[in-house]
Amino acid sequence: MNHRLHITGLLSLFLSCHALAQITTERGIWQLNYLTGELELKGQYRSLQSQFGDLEEDQQSAWLLGGLKINSRSSLWDPDVLQIDLNAAYRPENRNEQYIHLPDRTEVRTLKKVETSVTILQDRPLSARFFLDYDHHYANREQLTNVRTELFQWGARFGIRNKVFPLALTYRNSSWKQKEIQSGRLFQMDQEQFVLRGDRSFGTRDRTEIHFSLNDYAYAYAGLHTTRHLNSRMALENQVYADQSRKFGLNSRISRYEQTGTHTFRRVEWNETMQLALAEKLQGMIRTGYYDLRDDRQTMGQTRLQGHIEHKLYSSLRSKAYAELASLKLETEQAHKELDVRGGVDLRYVKKIPTGTVHLETQYQRHRHESDGVSVFVDVIQESHVLLDGHLVMLDQPYVVLESVLVSDADGLVQYQEGFDYLLLQHGNFVEIQRVPGGQIGDGEGVLVNYRYRRPGAFRYGSNHGQFRAGIRLFDELLEFYYRYGYQNYPRLEEGDLLVLNAFTQHVAGIRVDLGFLRAGLESDRYNSSLVPYQMMRYYLNLNLNLRTNTSLSLNGSLRDYAFIGDNGAQMYGNVAARINQRLGRHMKVSVEPSYLRQRGEQIELDLLTGRAEFQANVRQLEVRSGLELYRRLYQNSSFAFHGAYLRLIRHF
Repeated sequence: MNHRLHITGLLSLFLSCHALAQITTERGIWQLNYLTGELELKGQYRSLQSQFGDLEEDQQSAWLLGGLKINSRSSLWDPDVLQIDLNAAYRPENRNEQYIHLPDRTEVRTLKKVETSVTILQDRPLSARFFLDYDHHYANREQLTNVRTELFQWGARFGIRNKVFPLALTYRNSSWKQKEIQSGRLFQMDQEQFVLRGDRSFGTRDRTEIHFSLNDYAYAYAGLHTTRHLNSRMALENQVYADQSRKFGLNSRISRYEQTGTHTFRRVEWNETMQLALAEKLQGMIRTGYYDLRDDRQTMGQTRLQGHIEHKLYSSLRSKAYAELASLKLETEQAHKELDVRGGVDLRYVKKIPTGTVHLETQYQRHRHESDGVSVFVDVIQESHVLLDGHLVMLDQPYVVLESVLVSDADGLVQYQEGFDYLLLQHGNFVEIQRVPGGQIGDGEGVLVNYRYRRPGAFRYGSNHGQFRAGIRLFDELLEFYYRYGYQNYPRLEEGDLLVLNAFTQHVAGIRVDLGFLRAGLESDRYNSSLVPYQMMRYYLNLNLNLRTNTSLSLNGSLRDYAFIGDNGAQMYGNVAARINQRLGRHMKVSVEPSYLRQRGEQIELDLLTGRAEFQANVRQLEVRSGLELYRRLYQNSSFAFHGAYLRLIRHF
């Protein structure tokens, strides 16, 4: 009865808001600039069969949902004096179900949401914006994991406009809670943050930026442990150009990052880059840098000097020569020193032929490494990686202590859990990191990895690294054939204990067809490595068609199939998704969206089939949607199968 009263109340509120929207004024102390929104009613039925190990359930669900969204802006006398923005949503619901809550798998469903801000003197030298946000919603990660999230945050932003150095100061206080419905994992983070930014250009040839942030947060990690950190970051960047065309310039950047708490460390970085235009076709660059890292167990200092010179001959030939000198000093239980010297050349050639173009590229690099010291354990802090489905991502160093690995998001705040969010797979002396579908790490998302590894003692080697690429594009790039060859060897080697080097040859060949509406290709990759040898085949297809004015079709599919040599391992990632839209006149359309995902590998076995068909009609400000849903999932030792139907009525105002 209470839910019905809520929905009735929303209807009354909607009528009141619609009336208020008609009384905007052009003059007066208080002005309602605009008021928009929508009122929604939705009925839904679903049937679910699930199995976890030996436990099987057959469940039914009937939902009645009502919702109201409001977007408004008001001002006091003039928007420049005081402006109030309010965005709110509320969706009470009446359910008839006898099992654990199962939220929508195809969309984010907001239960309660309020976003409000007050802006004072927004175009004046001194401005302020105060904000308060609350968001409570259900969502689904990749149609695999249902999550309930509650976020509350408030804060302020102050702006200072002046001719000397404009500044912006932001304060944010937030509380974030999340629960995974099936696994029961709970996450909570309380965060308090100050950020100061400023930038200034004294002319057309310079720019100076400063950044300071202070971040105090505590993260409760799925009931396993609590991480508490206080970190501060300062950065200064300056760009100065000697000429109006910006061919001669100096870029300076210095930053300091300090963290205390569960894991304490301090990092200082400094980089200086000089751009040189030596002639019309000749350009160069010189860069020097310093890196200093200190924590409870080690001190690391690194200096680097790089430079290159590049020449362009007409529009077809580019040549480049480069050199690099880097030295590292590491102090743990014992002192450890390293010296790296690199040099190489790149050549790129493009030639037009009667039916297309030929692309040729070759690279060669010579590397000399010297290391003095004894074998020690070293801590790697915030090593950056991007995790992509179907791509191999290896930690940079061998002999990793698996128990020491900690993985966090790109800001270093949210800590991930092995087995739920990522997997660590051993390949000889190296470790692969792979995201788990449906976990907290999204496809293509960056992560930071901390770990400990055993560093070899004294050794020296010289290496050769080369690459060759060739491609032919024909008929205005309709057809492309390409081939890549790479190698790395070590002709001069004085091996020490635990030394692991990657000697390899790689052959990649492929073909691509691009018809505009259709793009397809296949690629073969043979990677013969002393570390992780594999063979991989990749196939892909992208199709986009407008069959008639009222009909559109899209189809996307890809497959990556890895076979690892030596450990008899294999990985496979394939997906296909389609979408068909059919318009029925000006105000009606039908859409069908099927998709299938299949993934195989060590500790991962997933089959996911989804489908959705929807009819949509718009009559003036009324929107009607009805549809059918299908979901089939086989994952590890569990299975889900459900189908459902829904009807939505949305009144826009």
